[in-house]
Amino acid sequence: MNEGNGTTQENETNTTLDTVTNASYNQLNDLSKSLFDRLEFLTEPDVAYKSVKPQILSASNTLRTAYDTSEVKDESAITDKFEGAAKTYLEAVGMKFNDSDKVKYASQMRRMLDKNYGAVRHAIKIGDIDELAVLFKNAWASENWSAQVESAVERIRLLPSSDKVAFAQAGAERMSGTNYAKVLEDTQLYIRELMEKKAKENPYK
Repeated sequence: MNEGNGTTQENETNTTLDTVTNASYNQLNDLSKSLFDRLEFLTEPDVAYKSVKPQILSASNTLRTAYDTSEVKDESAITDKFEGAAKTYLEAVGMKFNDSDKVKYASQMRRMLDKNYGAVRHAIKIGDIDELAVLFKNAWASENWSAQVESAVERIRLLPSSDKVAFAQAGAERMSGTNYAKVLEDTQLYIRELMEKKAKENPYK
């Protein structure tokens, strides 16, 4: 697989902290502040889909154009059809392997689908292209978002110790708490809790 794995580069407009009451945030250096803002952006409601919307729309159109919606009953035929559909979709979003073996694309898509693989097989069986496109969309959006989050978390891990402590203090203050060690030890948990906080604050967003 080449280095351009199809994930969206981190070039979206970052969301800056919209409150000036977070004194710890205001004390961060430029790099730490940019990473803090990056997490603010990545935890916005529905950002996983919004950040790759053009890719997804293009890939869905490509899939619909190439896909045969006939029902399939034979299990091996369902597998073959899944492999072809996975290759079509993933190539359309920009994921390229060094060869065109559709089995590799299918293996990647199956990993991304996880528990939804069975639902995809059922959609193929009954010829439901709408459901298939939605399941592929969700899998790709989640994969891309997770890659962006991991990239941000890794950059936070590489901060000097004093900057990491300052970052964690700002995170704790963002969550209206004082336990910055919790943010320092488990940034992924902080991200999940921040997403839950935003969902409660903006239930209709």
